[in-house]
Amino acid sequence: METFSRQQHKHHDISITTKDVSSRKAKPSPIRSWLWETLSLLLALGLLIATIVIPAQNNNRVLKPWPYDISLNTIIAILSTFMRASMLLVVAELIGQMGWNALQQPRPVSDLHHFNNASRGILGALKLFWTVPPRLTSIIAALVIIISPAITPFAQQSVSTVPCPRTVQGAQASLPISHYVPAINSSFNTGAASIELSGDMKVAMMNGLVNPTGKDTAIAATCSTGNCTFSANSQGITHSSVAMCSACIDTSELIELNISKTNTTGAGGYAGKVYNYSLPNGQWVQAVTGSQVMVIPGDLEWALDTPNSRFAQLAKVAISNITTLSFTQQGCNVTTSTNATCPEDRLTSKMPVSLRYQYAVATSCALYPCIKKYYGKVDRGSLIEKVVDEQPIDYNRAADDEAGNRVGVQTPCLIDGKEYKLANFSQAKDPSDSGTIVPVDGTNYTVPDQCVYQLTFRYRQALRRFIEKTLFNTVCLANTVGGAKDQLDCGDQWWLPPLYNSTFEGLDGAFDMFTTAITNNFRKQGIKGSSMEENDKASGIATEMAICTVFDWRIFVILTISDNNQVKTDTSYSSILASVHAPNIFSSLMVVDPAMIPAGKINDAMIKLPKEIFCLGLKEKFPDSNAVETALRENKRTRNWDERAIRMFTQHGVIPSEKGGVKLIAHPRFDWALWYDKQTPAECYDRFKDISVALLAIMPKRPFAVPAKMFEADVGKLKERVDVKWVEGTHQVVYERMDDCVGFVGEWLGDVAGEKRAKL
Repeated sequence: METFSRQQHKHHDISITTKDVSSRKAKPSPIRSWLWETLSLLLALGLLIATIVIPAQNNNRVLKPWPYDISLNTIIAILSTFMRASMLLVVAELIGQMGWNALQQPRPVSDLHHFNNASRGILGALKLFWTVPPRLTSIIAALVIIISPAITPFAQQSVSTVPCPRTVQGAQASLPISHYVPAINSSFNTGAASIELSGDMKVAMMNGLVNPTGKDTAIAATCSTGNCTFSANSQGITHSSVAMCSACIDTSELIELNISKTNTTGAGGYAGKVYNYSLPNGQWVQAVTGSQVMVIPGDLEWALDTPNSRFAQLAKVAISNITTLSFTQQGCNVTTSTNATCPEDRLTSKMPVSLRYQYAVATSCALYPCIKKYYGKVDRGSLIEKVVDEQPIDYNRAADDEAGNRVGVQTPCLIDGKEYKLANFSQAKDPSDSGTIVPVDGTNYTVPDQCVYQLTFRYRQALRRFIEKTLFNTVCLANTVGGAKDQLDCGDQWWLPPLYNSTFEGLDGAFDMFTTAITNNFRKQGIKGSSMEENDKASGIATEMAICTVFDWRIFVILTISDNNQVKTDTSYSSILASVHAPNIFSSLMVVDPAMIPAGKINDAMIKLPKEIFCLGLKEKFPDSNAVETALRENKRTRNWDERAIRMFTQHGVIPSEKGGVKLIAHPRFDWALWYDKQTPAECYDRFKDISVALLAIMPKRPFAVPAKMFEADVGKLKERVDVKWVEGTHQVVYERMDDCVGFVGEWLGDVAGEKRAKL
């Protein structure tokens, strides 16, 4: 049965009678009413996800060709275009519905026109801000329409290509080294107990004097791609080799001037007294009569100011000690070879004015076997190699065995990516490997062969004979007969003139290049050990420059906000990574580089960075503070330091060495890394068992470095007070702490390390 109810409605005096059926049809759900809009919104979200996922999967990967020569940017453009269309369809329908909803209250019918125009374009969306009452939903919808044209270009902007190094599997990457000298073909027997050097070594020595930078003596790397890197240990050492090293001292202060009592005749018609410049070892050169350079080997006891000095120790382990006494015109105002104005010193002041056109210098050098430790890489086809440290190879003093082989042990030694020292070498040895028993300070250690470097006694004697009997044992005379007057007459020893007309620095450098030539010949011999196995080398990784895709996800934050029609707050944070370049050196100062890396990304960043930037690679000992400053200005990691930072390091970071010169208070063998990356302080601290202070860290080079202002703002958020002084003109920062713990330590490690240990 139907039940009728009558309702009287009045509108403009018109009476309308309606019939309401009680059994009405069910009201459709919102999803069903907005089915196409819902599907369109889901499609837009799906396209947004695809626009993010596709480039994210290709991020930091080599750019690969797509089918039909379509580029990744084209794919992004297509996806973002359809995403925008789907999104605008939903927004247009929403704005249209807003227009009808607005009429639920008394409003001009023209509002429908404004909402309709807003759904059709940017101009209408702009007018919507002042033509209708502001509501949050209408404002958001209008903003989406206004910024929607930027979706496609910004989406494309998120993907870029950059050059990137990539490892090439199977490519050759090696540097020549030698653990054992000599090779079989590097010498020959001349008697029951003596050998003679091969011709290539003799030529290498001569080239080391007359052409030290020539290709004949240079080391050539094997790198098939032109870019190769090599694993480094905590000291920044990538490879080591048996080598020859030199150490020189200036003995010019020991020169004495002897003046004859009678006159004699000399070169160029000279008639007068004879002026002999002599050293305590009997070595001499003579003005007037023509002797210009005398080079002889011999004992250096007369030249050692303190028997326990570092140079004295090196002279005792040297294969040969060489003293050069020479005239020079360096620093003089030279007109001709016999007409120059030179600075007056204690000796030239006693000479006639006509003979003051030159002065005498003396240098004594110890040539000793050593282990040279290098940092090396191949960059764009060029070998970049730097000596990090030189370790003398001494004889077995406990047994007083000067006639035995020289055996040296490298510590720390990197084996299969792990470092070993004398105390734990036994852990590195495979039971099937015998290793080498090496006496160190009276204790025998079994050392893995890859950490042992040897130079045999007989080969050492052959080197000594050739150096002392052939190379350096003569006097060179000035040319007074005719021809080139500036040339020296050294007889058959034509390789000695480069030692003339030099300074102590020049002679020191000449002997360094001479021993480098010998070292390079050692390395070319390439013997792994006493088993005479050849092809010794340091293996590395070959890389090549490729084109990689880089995806900047931050651009999609705006798109994500737009698609969700609401503003989301980014709750992520950045981790702070500080760099202490001078660990344990300053009592109240430390030099740091600030860097900020997205939280959770520090570990990945460390793995991808080249290892050489982790270590300063400074030697532990230096002749003086000036040498420390010079090293800082030349070092790859410190040469761009602010001048004030370098001065602080030089002033506060060195102390006198008991063996002469100065040494770093704490040798920065490695800038220990400690970072806070979504982990507890205890988790960070426990990574390093032998950490010596509470906060030591490393900083990647740019692009991870951040502007000082950004870092300053982050520092300002620390709970404890930190006195930060920003050094102008550089991104280095100086933290000055007098009494309190460093803010970072208090924030991260105070509870773990304790206040006493946290002090810097």
